[in-house]
Amino acid sequence: MGGRWKRIQKKHRPKVSRYYSRPLSPDDPDRSVNGFRFVEADHDNLARLKASFPKELSDRKRDILAQRIQDPSEDAWMILDEGDRLCGFACLAWDDHEVKLMQHTIRVRPHQALFMDDYVFKKHRRRGAQSAAVELRVGLAAAHGRTEGLVLVSTTNLGSISSYRKAGFQTCGRLIHFPTSKRTLEFWIPRPLRHG
Repeated sequence: MGGRWKRIQKKHRPKVSRYYSRPLSPDDPDRSVNGFRFVEADHDNLARLKASFPKELSDRKRDILAQRIQDPSEDAWMILDEGDRLCGFACLAWDDHEVKLMQHTIRVRPHQALFMDDYVFKKHRRRGAQSAAVELRVGLAAAHGRTEGLVLVSTTNLGSISSYRKAGFQTCGRLIHFPTSKRTLEFWIPRPLRHG
């Protein structure tokens, strides 16, 4: 009974995420950070990524990345290290973005860029690739004329939270999704009250 009850609780437990934001500056780097750089994602790179990491890059995630490549309101990049090895991928959205799993649309204002889909493959972790991907997108978003970066991170994703906080992002809101009722609540912290 205990195992079944825990599965039922987990299925019905609300999924909690936090919004983080930070101001962007034209001085932010957009070329290379600590030996890591971006190459624009295309279908050839995506096929190479799938061949290199067939277990970590699920068909579902590959299909999502393929959609991001086609969508003019989103940009996707592959993360390369100093040896030109594929390490992961990262994306930005320039307009409102639908989170299908939560049946929720994240509003992206004209001065904002939404950071999303960070992933560093396991064998390349603990080398600073995710932090570099955050910093590179900060620079790219600033070069695109955006003045604020926004990201939504699950409260259980401690690695991403650490990378974004290290890059200067601060908590600015919360999103709570109730899977059984398919409802989502969004709370924003007023700007004067925001802090680390």
